[in-house]
Amino acid sequence: MNKKAKSKTDHSWVSTTVMMTLLGVSREHLYRLRERKRFTKGTHYYVVDEDAYRPTYRWHKTRVAETLGVKL
Repeated sequence: MNKKAKSKTDHSWVSTTVMMTLLGVSREHLYRLRERKRFTKGTHYYVVDEDAYRPTYRWHKTRVAETLGVKL
């Protein structure tokens, strides 16, 4: 993943809260899908700080929606 794709000006990447709202799902459901390998790290999501006690995720809204067959 290049740095440009993760820049603050790239609005394709959104927080977990925004992704939950767009999809209409709970945080637990979104994380369960990630754990079940529905999403690929670097393509569908990335971790903001890998060393954090509680990691923060950013989600690529278009790729996640396409994978789930949801129209945003």
